[in-house]
Amino acid sequence: MTDRAIPLCLLRVLRDHSDEKHILSIADIQKHLEASDLHPDRRTLYTHFDVLTAMGYEISDFKANGKGYYLMSREVEPSEAHLLCDAVCALPFIPEKQTLDLIRKLQSLVSVYERRHIHN
Repeated sequence: MTDRAIPLCLLRVLRDHSDEKHILSIADIQKHLEASDLHPDRRTLYTHFDVLTAMGYEISDFKANGKGYYLMSREVEPSEAHLLCDAVCALPFIPEKQTLDLIRKLQSLVSVYERRHIHN
């Protein structure tokens, strides 16, 4: 993968693995990016955080929380995703396969830690 993909992969890492209870250090972020065969150094990541912030993503940084980085706002909050999953499950006219597909899509909008709560 090319270095041009780093901001997108960084955003994916923040979406999937961070929330206010699970804050990522730069070392954690680098480990997740290395799984995608990207090896940016620490200073490069700071530049990409600035790019994402300029694009409108709210990212809490080390200066703000003293721990690391996490994505502060999402398209769908975990409570909203949970509510929508419950609503989808309660509707009898949606086939089971389509219900499971919709739940998977809603789960992809929250962190892996929140997905466990929505799965039930």
